[in-house]
Amino acid sequence: MKKLIPFILSLLISLSFMSSCMVTFGNFPGYSAPWYSVGDYESLDLKMGGTLSLENIDGNIDILGWDKDRVKIYAEKKTPFSSDRRVIWQPIGRFIPKIDIDQIEDFVRIKTLPTERNDTRFTVDYFLNVPQHIYLKDIVARRGDIIISDLYGEAFIELEQGEIKVDNFSGSLHVSLGVGSVETSLMDLRKEDEIGISVEEGDIIVYLQKDVRAHIEASTLEGKVTNEFNPDEEPSTNRISFHIGEEGASISLSAAKGNILIKKSKENNV
Repeated sequence: MKKLIPFILSLLISLSFMSSCMVTFGNFPGYSAPWYSVGDYESLDLKMGGTLSLENIDGNIDILGWDKDRVKIYAEKKTPFSSDRRVIWQPIGRFIPKIDIDQIEDFVRIKTLPTERNDTRFTVDYFLNVPQHIYLKDIVARRGDIIISDLYGEAFIELEQGEIKVDNFSGSLHVSLGVGSVETSLMDLRKEDEIGISVEEGDIIVYLQKDVRAHIEASTLEGKVTNEFNPDEEPSTNRISFHIGEEGASISLSAAKGNILIKKSKENNV
């Protein structure tokens, strides 16, 4: 029994050490290095019609509207295991996402902080629930996918590389994308709403309701424009401009290298 006491103490110390560290297995031949991730939650009061901005570096952003006067933020940092062919002990704290959250009255600002060593291998994914009526001032990222759904208000989105999907959105929308694709489903547009989508390299797909009222301008340098509201119209290699109804929203679509598809909402095709 006395001989077991030192062993038990040693085991407890080892377990305590392991709880604050992670073991990283190296990139052995034939071994595909996995990713390690750690997340963190935050919840703040934010009234309907409030403002939110999010500045990320690399990673996905998913923003979903709900009927609560609160914003719930979940950030998950993903970091690849070491490529060295050895076992490395690393503190868990290094893998908790470092983000800065400020709130001034009805304005919430979120920003991903760079690592001390400026390690570009890590990504931070965001999953947010926000009030359905909201002003998304700046949703900015370098690489990743951005999904925004079930919201009305106004949104400004800027992404260098990735895919942007805006589903069941009502209001003004401003999108700037470098390389990737944009797909939007716009609902209940009003004459004061402005939609501007610009892509340097990639396709744009816009779904509109059958009874929408809008003035639409679409242009592409290398690609074609397809207008489902006028199927007899020949695809244009450069620009089209047309009205649907009177005194409607203003929609401007531009793709330097890519196709533009203006389609009837999926609900109208059922």
